[in-house]
Amino acid sequence: MTRRKMKARKRIPREPTRAHKEQTLRRYLLPGGIALVLIASVVVVAVLVANRGKEEKAAMMYRSIAGGFTEEGFPFLGSPDAPVTLVEFTDFNCSHCRAYNLEHEASILEEFVATGKVRYIVHYYSSGSPHSMQATEAAMCAADQQKYFQFQHALFEESATSREEFLALARKVGLNEREFAACWDSERHREALLKHMQAAAEAGIYSTPTFKINDRLVVGNRPEVIRQVIQEELALAGY
Repeated sequence: MTRRKMKARKRIPREPTRAHKEQTLRRYLLPGGIALVLIASVVVVAVLVANRGKEEKAAMMYRSIAGGFTEEGFPFLGSPDAPVTLVEFTDFNCSHCRAYNLEHEASILEEFVATGKVRYIVHYYSSGSPHSMQATEAAMCAADQQKYFQFQHALFEESATSREEFLALARKVGLNEREFAACWDSERHREALLKHMQAAAEAGIYSTPTFKINDRLVVGNRPEVIRQVIQEELALAGY
């Protein structure tokens, strides 16, 4: 072999070993990977804090706003003398109803109900599916113990589907578990619920969530439209 050929061979770079490749890859990607994990962690924590804030706000609204039951037996929050009446038709199988309840209801209560401008009523309703019926009946049993709104919110949070899960929610919101179980097991409110569903259909309610604000209907999870209609009705009442 000539001297020239030997020099040429020496110029050929050595093939990096597998260990060297992995070390290089870690050197460049690891800092970015750590950054991505940190960013994701921050986002998750921020979402959890925001959701926790909404839960606490809702709980505070339910505790601080006086309420009762209408002549038809529907639970309400706010002053009976409020110039605007809002009636909510909701279904526990409805994802838009869940989004409204968990994300927007508390702010509506704070802005309009706690200030005496709106009386907020929930009309018992169901889409008619077995789970929807059972969930609404469970909420009606909670109403028997003056905690409809607390139970409704917890039910939308956790989406209970079985007797055991309904009982767990009853304990969570502070209900008498034995009384709740007796009510739910006996289907005490089934006949009344069917009548309420029929009344809703006769009133033109076919989808959820639907909000009847005085005599005007807002269909869907549309909090800004709800606010706008409330403000217009308040203006008509001189507020």
